Amino acid sequence: MKASLKHIKTFFHSYKEASGRFDRGLFANVLPYKDGYIGACRSGNAGLDDSIDVIKLDKDYELLSQSTVTGGEDPRCFTYKGTPYALTWKPYYHPEGGHHFFYKVINLETKDWTLLRVEDVPSTPVTRLGKNWIPLIKDDDLYFIISIDPELSVLKCDLDTGVCSWETEYQNELSITISRGGTSMVYFEEADKFIGLGHRTHTCHNHKPFLYTLSKDGSVFIGSDCEVPRDGVHDPLSLFWQNKKLYCCVGYFPIQAGDTGVGWTDLYEVELDEIC
Repeated sequence: MKASLKHIKTFFHSYKEASGRFDRGLFANVLPYKDGYIGACRSGNAGLDDSIDVIKLDKDYELLSQSTVTGGEDPRCFTYKGTPYALTWKPYYHPEGGHHFFYKVINLETKDWTLLRVEDVPSTPVTRLGKNWIPLIKDDDLYFIISIDPELSVLKCDLDTGVCSWETEYQNELSITISRGGTSMVYFEEADKFIGLGHRTHTCHNHKPFLYTLSKDGSVFIGSDCEVPRDGVHDPLSLFWQNKKLYCCVGYFPIQAGDTGVGWTDLYEVELDEIC
């Protein structure tokens, strides 16, 4: 299976102000909601103290409202049981030394958020569980795929308690390649598979989207780079069906977010070739 990206529009431009903050926020991504869209973005200066804002857009992708909820980075929006959510992670300095992550899920409607606790992992230095988790809804249960390459690592999460248990065997050290997560996985009925788009980190200034799929037997397919209209950092963030078409919000920066002065989100239609 191969995916190609058809550019639909560019929206949610953000520029770095003299203070160092971005005026609107980075990594904006949305989902269809009522007669418009709801989603999240990263607000701040692309540093460790950034926050997650809930955003609402009209049907033409124009911003209607924006409000800060909690600390975090690079949100990924997904829908679970009809409710829009955002997954995020918040780095913090740990008393034992080094940076650790808090992992959070935000209800975009209520703006309440849940702190996740991972079975057998009481302490989460940034290298232990990484980031770029992939939300997956299967049989009305919520899963997060921690890594897809070179092997599949999966957590099953209960949002009522925040407890996440291992669906696959827990590895003390995760091995993560340059092929990393991005959007949630959504079900593609024609292929009877779950599909999503991740980013391949060739360098810190060169990320390319790629297709990943998950079969019901647990087998994973990882595709080649998708063609994009410009060089730079392309990070797929949210994926959704609308009017029988598949769309993806892709965050873009000319260079990595910590060094850039501008960023925006591109909306693409995802076109899939014949099933093979």
